[in-house]
Amino acid sequence: MDGNIFACEQFYPEEPMELSERQERIMRAARRGYEAYCGYTGCKSAVTGDPLPIWESLPGAVKNAWFAAAAGIFQEMRGEP
Repeated sequence: MDGNIFACEQFYPEEPMELSERQERIMRAARRGYEAYCGYTGCKSAVTGDPLPIWESLPGAVKNAWFAAAAGIFQEMRGEP
């Protein structure tokens, strides 16, 4: 990859896969971020007001998006471009 750790990584494909330790750490941060968002918004979308599901019920694409957000924060904290 080109240094952008979240551009292509997809972790909820049809077939289960094992994550690396680094990916597990980022995924835990993604979940914490989602849960913090839910706590702040009262478990509703800040855009539509619709109720938000618990993490386990999220579609893979949504979990991947939260992973990308967490990975971007990790990069920023390390001072990477």
